[in-house]
Amino acid sequence: MRIMNYIDFHTHVFPDKIATAAMNALAAESGNYRPHTDGTLQGLLDSMDRANISASLVANIATKPSQLFPVLEFCKQIKSDRIHP
Repeated sequence: MRIMNYIDFHTHVFPDKIATAAMNALAAESGNYRPHTDGTLQGLLDSMDRANISASLVANIATKPSQLFPVLEFCKQIKSDRIHP
């Protein structure tokens, strides 16, 4: 039996302390779209497990220059065999 590996090529994850606010802000601007996770790393991993996703590419966002280095640091913290910022 052949095992399939699935990769999600467009996900978003935020630090736990801002995930709720970030997801609410994004949802408010997204029309009928509603998030399927809570925006946390654990929420993404749980969703991946339910859907048999092997890996996810995370599209991290800096909306102003002062966020660049904190976002890059967050990327380094969450990088793993399954999570690819």
